[in-house]
Amino acid sequence: MNHYLLPDLAPIPFQFRQEPADFVVHEIARDKPSGEGEHLYLHIEKTGLTTEQAIRVLGRALGCSSEAFGYAGRKDKHAITRQWLSVQGADEAGLEKLHNTHITILEVGRGSAKLRRGAHAGNQFTLKLKGLDADRRGDVEALCGALSSQGLPNLFGVQRYGGAGMNAELGRHLVEGRQREYLLGYISEGHMGKSPGLVPLREALADDVKGDWRRVGLAAQDVPRQAVEIAAQMARRPGDVDSLLRAVPKSDRRFHVQSLQSSLFDDWVARRMALPSGLTTALAGDWVRCSEKGETRQVEAETELAASESVLGPLFGKKMRATSGVPLQCESQVLEHAGLTLESFEGLGPIGPKGGRRPLRVPVGDLKVTWEADAVTVCFLLPSGSFATSVLDQLGKGFHPDPGVSS
Repeated sequence: MNHYLLPDLAPIPFQFRQEPADFVVHEIARDKPSGEGEHLYLHIEKTGLTTEQAIRVLGRALGCSSEAFGYAGRKDKHAITRQWLSVQGADEAGLEKLHNTHITILEVGRGSAKLRRGAHAGNQFTLKLKGLDADRRGDVEALCGALSSQGLPNLFGVQRYGGAGMNAELGRHLVEGRQREYLLGYISEGHMGKSPGLVPLREALADDVKGDWRRVGLAAQDVPRQAVEIAAQMARRPGDVDSLLRAVPKSDRRFHVQSLQSSLFDDWVARRMALPSGLTTALAGDWVRCSEKGETRQVEAETELAASESVLGPLFGKKMRATSGVPLQCESQVLEHAGLTLESFEGLGPIGPKGGRRPLRVPVGDLKVTWEADAVTVCFLLPSGSFATSVLDQLGKGFHPDPGVSS
């Protein structure tokens, strides 16, 4: 199975993102600030910073904590990006203290509510690809035609799973109740990187000798920031795996479960694309959403979809709406292949996913390709929650981006 619109098309090699200007992202706001309210709205352009890093810089200038900020979507570090931020209780005068060449304030406004994730309409991307063979121009145009007519398979992609699927595997440990395996993976080299200080922590955790827990926990040094509290908890509560798990931030554990959800969704995308219905037809029992009207319905018979419509796929969780017929069989195959059930996502407390549905495909708007002497520039618009790297994967087949690409 594969998720490519043109599966018989040979991969088209290219080089991408050798410098920030190769990846330009402009967030498209759903609404402009109202002009009144306790939240300061900032339209910023940043280079060489993640959204979180930009927030810390702005927070120091405005005298506000990171918790006061809101944003609609994270934006990539190795890029030139524009986005809106909201800051509760901030005074615009504090921006005079901002002295950072990586952030430019483009516009300032006021609003009554904090910006929430997904509140933007989408992102406009301008990508510069180098080393793309001009003899493949016809293939590029064929792919663009398929993207325009069928839409983009709405994959999360490997940047969501982590290196070698590490994030998804950590999520699997949690939903299967294998707490020790999760902790060993969390403080592993594959997740935290090389650090000699982690080795004795892992060895003590694997051997489960209380005295060793206390000894290595008290002696821990030169460990990554995420492991500091774990080492301290090993010393405080030797042998208590439950308390050690709670030393891992809820946000990390929740993200790992969501990564597992994402990998299962991507498997479902490939399975649905292997069916004769493909991207453009809904089957009896499917849930379908119209992006223009915002309406969701369950179809009772095979239905050809309008360009603005998409089948909705599974983000497994207890509140996910059920399908029936062939769609249900396809979703069951995803879980069976992974060795999981719907019940696997229950009993996880505050990190448990509610579940939901995500479009199988999304429209690619304003798609333009400009051929230059030494590069090809690709411009397009995607709705919020979709990834530009999925477009590049359709081109290069097996394209693996750096983590953190914006959505």
